[in-house]
Amino acid sequence: MTRLLITIKTLSPLYAGALKPYGSFLETRGEISGALLRGAVASRTLRDCAAPELINNHEACGVKDICPFYYLTTGVAFPTCAVADLTRPTEPPLRTMVTCNAPLEPFGKRYVNEGGGRYHSASMPRTRRMTHVGINRRRETAEQGLLYSVQAVVEGTQFIGCMAAPDSWDERRVDEFKQLLESITRLGGEQTYGLGRVEIELKEADGDEEDVPTRVGEFNKKLKEVWSNYGGENAPQGDYFTIDLLTPALLTTPDGTPTVQLTADMLQARAAELGFANLRVEQVCCPDDAGVARPLMFTAPITVAGWSEAWGLPKPPALAATAGSVYVFRTDDISAWHDALTQIEAHGIGARREEGFGAVRVCDPFHREVEPQ
Repeated sequence: MTRLLITIKTLSPLYAGALKPYGSFLETRGEISGALLRGAVASRTLRDCAAPELINNHEACGVKDICPFYYLTTGVAFPTCAVADLTRPTEPPLRTMVTCNAPLEPFGKRYVNEGGGRYHSASMPRTRRMTHVGINRRRETAEQGLLYSVQAVVEGTQFIGCMAAPDSWDERRVDEFKQLLESITRLGGEQTYGLGRVEIELKEADGDEEDVPTRVGEFNKKLKEVWSNYGGENAPQGDYFTIDLLTPALLTTPDGTPTVQLTADMLQARAAELGFANLRVEQVCCPDDAGVARPLMFTAPITVAGWSEAWGLPKPPALAATAGSVYVFRTDDISAWHDALTQIEAHGIGARREEGFGAVRVCDPFHREVEPQ
C-alpha cells in the first residue's frame, strides 16, 4: 500500500468554501476538504473528456479507460488537509476528550500529536476579510448597494493530508497522479479576485507511525492496566478496539436511512466490501439510566453540504456523524481483524469517501492517555 503525504501552501488568501450563513458574508472553512481537491482535479482533467456528451454521466461512457478524470479519480479517497503545525497536521478533538479543569468540560479545539505521548492544542488558522463590489452583468459596472464580504485563510498557511493510493495502481500511475496534483495552482472559490493560488507537493509518507496491530495491542494493554480503577470487577474478556472519525462520516442503515451510529453489522459489511468476509465483531454496550443496553459510542449529528464543480450545482445537504466520533467494539479474535482494520483505516467508511468523508483512525493513541484517580 502506497501512502502519500500532500502538502499545500497558500500563496494568496484562500476561500476554502463554506455555507453562507450571513447572506453576503462568506465564511471560509479552516481546512481543505477532499471535495475541493477532487473538484480541482476535475477542472483540469474534464477539459480532455473524450465523450463530452457524457461528461455528467461517467458510468454510461464507453471510453472510461482513456478518460483522465475517471482513470485518476476512481477509487481515490481524496483527503481532508488540515492546517499543519510545522510538519504535523492538526487533529480533530475526540468526543471522549475533556478539559483538566473542574468541573470537566468537553474539549473542543483541534490539537497536535507531537509524538511520544505529548500533545498541545492548536491555534486556529489566521484569516482575513475582504469586501468586494458586485458587478451588474448587463452594464458591466458596479451594482449600487451590492457589497459582499469574503473571509479567507491568509497566504503562507500550510495544510497537510495523507491518503492511500488504490491497491491496483502501479508506480507509473502513482507518479501520474502526483504530477497531476502538483500541477494544480489554484484551489477554492473567488479565484477571479486573485484568491486561491497554491503550491502543492506530494511525496510518500514516512513509515514512522505505529501500525494498526501495534495501536490495537497497546490499547488493550492499557485497558487491562486501568480496568479495575474504573469499576471493572473482572478482567476484560476478549479484545477491544475503537473506530475514530477524523472527518465527518455519511453513514446509513441497511435500508438506506441516514444515521450517526456505526454498528457491528455495518462494520462487518464494510470489511466484507474490502475482501474480508466472515469476520465477526460485537458492539460494546453500556446501560443507560433505565438499565437498557445501548451501543457505546460518542458522537453527534451535523449537516454537510457543498458545491459540485462537475454539475455546477449545490450538493444536497446530508446528515453526518461529526469528526471526532468514537465507536467501541469487541472481538474474540483480534488477529483476524488486523488486516481488515488496516484496510478500513486506509480507505474509510460510509458514503462519498472520495470527497474526504469517513476518514478513520483505529485506536487513536490519545485513548491511552489515562490518569487514574
